Amino acid sequence: MSHHRWYCMAVRFRAGQKGSYVVVIPVPKCQSSIVGIISSECPEKGVVHFGKIQYNRAYYEQKGIRITFFLKVKWIWEKEQSDEGKNDMQKQVTIRELYTLEETLAKPLLEGLTYPWEALPKIGDFIKELGKTLPADLYEEREENVWIAKSAKIYPNNYIAGPCIIGERTEVRPGAFIRGNALVGNDCVVGNSTELKNVILFNHVQVPHYNYVGDSVLGFYSHMGAGSITSNVKADKTLVHVKGEDYDLDTGLKKFGAMLGDHVEIGCNSVLNPGTVVCEDSNVYPVSMVRGVVPAHSIYKAKGNIVRKRA
Repeated sequence: MSHHRWYCMAVRFRAGQKGSYVVVIPVPKCQSSIVGIISSECPEKGVVHFGKIQYNRAYYEQKGIRITFFLKVKWIWEKEQSDEGKNDMQKQVTIRELYTLEETLAKPLLEGLTYPWEALPKIGDFIKELGKTLPADLYEEREENVWIAKSAKIYPNNYIAGPCIIGERTEVRPGAFIRGNALVGNDCVVGNSTELKNVILFNHVQVPHYNYVGDSVLGFYSHMGAGSITSNVKADKTLVHVKGEDYDLDTGLKKFGAMLGDHVEIGCNSVLNPGTVVCEDSNVYPVSMVRGVVPAHSIYKAKGNIVRKRA
């Protein structure tokens, strides 16, 4: 085991000289112990470096060295180890882990952020600036701040408000209601009676039938089944948190729908509650009510019943 730094918080030692104390912490599931020799006068809050060696009580007693069994340090060590694991778990909800940035025009916006929901307040202004730079041979500004690719298929009887970009070869079908702040990628489907508001849809996203997608980011090749929606405001109107198994991230946002990673499948008539993150290559069963984080390569069957996909 490599050396660790141990934080002896709010513990009082007797004042001692250099090398006069030994701190011994039994290690769970291990025959040896953690032994630290205090290398300076013991402060009220001390920092001690430890290495793992076999504990030989007689050796220290012969030298007249005081031995202190200090179980509280063990608890702090376990907590620090847990925090390291927690940080690893949090990585799964970062932009780097969820998305292939080459599959969206929003790459310049997203690559400067850590979490995808940090982009939500910036989408509108980003679209306005990006639209001005789009090549005129591929896109046309049909209304103020509404840029639509010439190869896109826009059916009649829909509504598109700016700021908005509709990508190449994308279909916007009858009855679609795009309320603004929507960046829709290439080869997407925005379907019948689907409503979009303040969203980023990566390339090849499909929201084809009776979907509501608000304050959300949908990754490359993600798909929402008929009638599935993102619920973007909590009933008590408090700020949205992203809650994983061992962490709780305060987003600072009142409106936050869902973050879907690449290749995510959402079953028909499912509700993604505020702050939901479905990580890459995961599936959600139809008629599900999802809250929190669904790990990558998983199948969400019901609350408390998430299984790993078979290889």
